[in-house]
Amino acid sequence: MAYSLCHISSLHQHLYTEKPTQKMEEPYHELYDVDVFLAKAKEMSELNPPDVVLFSECIWGAATVCIKTFFLENFGTLINSHRSIEKFMDVVYSVVPPNLSVRQNLMNAFKHAELCHENFYKLLYVDNDWRTKYTNSVLTLQTFFNEVNANGTMENLKKWYKGGTLPGCEKFAALAWNLSVESTVAYGRINVTYKHVSY
Repeated sequence: MAYSLCHISSLHQHLYTEKPTQKMEEPYHELYDVDVFLAKAKEMSELNPPDVVLFSECIWGAATVCIKTFFLENFGTLINSHRSIEKFMDVVYSVVPPNLSVRQNLMNAFKHAELCHENFYKLLYVDNDWRTKYTNSVLTLQTFFNEVNANGTMENLKKWYKGGTLPGCEKFAALAWNLSVESTVAYGRINVTYKHVSY
């Protein structure tokens, strides 16, 4: 069955618009942010034997929440798929100031998160040294996004958001749909209004 963009937009509004009576201080379920995911990952890692499957998915969750929260808060954009996260990260790599070590560390950090996501399906053992590396990778992502204003990345991202082009990257308009009306989502521990969505 074929669906029009209008139909998909309406469905999105139904699924993601916050209920009028919902309040952040009285959540319907456990709220996850980066710190909660990392705490859960640490808990899974320290079990005897360690639960590396749930550890892996918690690391992936922490990384994606870090990335998605950044684009929600700064660009009013809700990213709703692994594919879209990859594309938005490609944009971030492209606008990082010409410092190869920063870019490489960022790419390695996200790759580690993706390896953890894969392990949720592969069910492989991850030793303690690698669990530590994966945890530190999330901290690398978190530090980077906390410092984008200082390192010049935010200025470049804003130009892209307003229609600028980047080598090898899709334009913002090609990655995200504009909603007919703004919507609100309780995501992690924040309540954010957004006007774009990417699948």
